[in-house]
Amino acid sequence: MENGVKGEMEEVLLRFGEGLVVPKPSIDITQLADGTYEGSGEGLKGAITVEVTVAGGKITAVEVVSGNDTEEYFDQAKAEVPQRIVAEQKVDVDAASGATFSSNGIKDAVLDALQQ
Repeated sequence: MENGVKGEMEEVLLRFGEGLVVPKPSIDITQLADGTYEGSGEGLKGAITVEVTVAGGKITAVEVVSGNDTEEYFDQAKAEVPQRIVAEQKVDVDAASGATFSSNGIKDAVLDALQQ
């Protein structure tokens, strides 16, 4: 019976959950023009804005410009996520432990900036 329920749940999620989990597009950073790009993403308590600097086909800096998430968690995400993005040269990096919403908002804002 367990497989039947699992199968039914998967079917319901596929039918009614479309659009809830959207794969993030990949960006070829090496093809971006040098410059500073601004983008926004959604944190726990509203918009998070970032500036992303690209030079020589690499992300050289990510600065969190604004956000209203809970200070303790937002500060942790601001300290960790931008550094990871620069170090790993990709947007899909690990979130700061305990600061998932802020981390995801920062990553979404960086992706938004790079897509413009």
